[in-house]
Amino acid sequence: MPTKKKPTQEELFPHNGFPYRLETLEDDGTKKGLKRVAWFQCEWHLTKHVERYRITSGKINTQDGFTLEKDPLAPKPKRKRKPSATKASPAPKAKKSIKSVSKTKTAPRASKTTKKEVFSTLNTFFDD
Repeated sequence: MPTKKKPTQEELFPHNGFPYRLETLEDDGTKKGLKRVAWFQCEWHLTKHVERYRITSGKINTQDGFTLEKDPLAPKPKRKRKPSATKASPAPKAKKSIKSVSKTKTAPRASKTTKKEVFSTLNTFFDD
């Protein structure tokens, strides 16, 4: 049985200037075990990619001479909310009474009579 040869740095990082490598396994039911490999220019780009696509598992390699400040795949700590000293406690809102449609009164529209009056004065203006 042949032994597996460990890949060299040139094989792992074929692109110059991309020292960060992310390797993930895709498992969507149809492509079981499909390996995806992506290279990044800097740690920030790698972290941004992991957060955007919510990647939780994978393998991150760095080129010789580069290190990761923090693991982007590590779970983030939950934030605890502190009560604010400036905000008041939320008070329950009073509910407004709802009137049924039959009980509401609508005011007659004054716009129809107003338009008639305006045109009647214009007619008298041009008739003179």
